[in-house]
Amino acid sequence: MARLDSEHGIELTPSVEAEGATSLVVDNPYLLFNAEYSREGSDLILTDDRGGALRLQNYFDNAEPADLVSPDGARLTGEVVEALAGPAFPGQVAQGAPGAAAAAGAQAIGQVETVTGTATVQRSDGTTETLQLGTQVFQIDVVATADGGSLSITFEDGTIFTLAAGSRMVLFSILWKAPSSSSRARSPRQAAWR
Repeated sequence: MARLDSEHGIELTPSVEAEGATSLVVDNPYLLFNAEYSREGSDLILTDDRGGALRLQNYFDNAEPADLVSPDGARLTGEVVEALAGPAFPGQVAQGAPGAAAAAGAQAIGQVETVTGTATVQRSDGTTETLQLGTQVFQIDVVATADGGSLSITFEDGTIFTLAAGSRMVLFSILWKAPSSSSRARSPRQAAWR
């Protein structure tokens, strides 16, 4: 929890050295799965709506970002954490950089079919926009719904995904094997998200 040193007016946020780590246990599962993730230099900052906060010092100095793990073993991969935190320099797009996907004409992986309330997308370049009917989504986008909102996306393979109120998801890719003549058809519920 973030604490205020009332005598000196200084906010004290717990911090952990993350340089060189391959995984880190976050003792507060609510913070791990409900936090807003952000970057401050090479540090990863987690803050939640209950006043919880954690600074992972030098997190982004690792060649491969560390996985964050809850005490019971639930895991956010470093790749997911990095997407949730956004790029080091939001809105700046270099040709060929991962954040250039939408700007450089990359192929969309799906589009918004329905949206109620407020839903947003954080693009891989860190820019954010409000989702509307027909908005295209790309790999590494982070889609989110506000309280009272919902969102349905149809992916290029025909899979329809619905995101409930107050949720978010990183869109990497969907792994789905088309049925062959010798196997039963698989429903989208049997597809694996990566």
